[in-house]
Amino acid sequence: MLFVSIVCLSVACTPTAGSPSHPARGAATPGIAIASPKVNASWASFATGADKPHRTTADGLQISDVETGSGTVARTGDLLTVRYIMWLSDARQADSSDASGSPFKFTLGTGMVIQGWEEGVPGMAVGGTRRLVIPPNLAYGDRGVANASGVYVVPPNTTLVFIVQLVSDAGAA
Repeated sequence: MLFVSIVCLSVACTPTAGSPSHPARGAATPGIAIASPKVNASWASFATGADKPHRTTADGLQISDVETGSGTVARTGDLLTVRYIMWLSDARQADSSDASGSPFKFTLGTGMVIQGWEEGVPGMAVGGTRRLVIPPNLAYGDRGVANASGVYVVPPNTTLVFIVQLVSDAGAA
């Protein structure tokens, strides 16, 4: 598992494998090799939702509803369970919740995930699937993310593409 369930980095911001959280500053060292692509044997493809209408926020986040859910709507402070797949903008899969064998849980609005998720997940309904195209300023910026071997999982200044499926919303955490 890489780093992000968006980079399984922990809430303490130390790089590990499998979660959409913020890596420690300086976790990635410039000039290191980039991790090789994973085989995409996943439940969604890079192009999922690319043909859907999207809205773009002032800071460049693109949000497309691939499938609208019919359950509880995600709000700040809610404990959410999601499945996701993350690709680099060149279509190389970099992470997924399936790699850990279980969905990813986080509390919306607490900084457990990258800013692109904090802005792109609210308003999703349980059962829905959303495509988020997240610019570097809302992801890992000029730091990027490296694994324990020093190989970039997310190179600096990389736009990320996520397919996020909201599995459950347990309400206020």
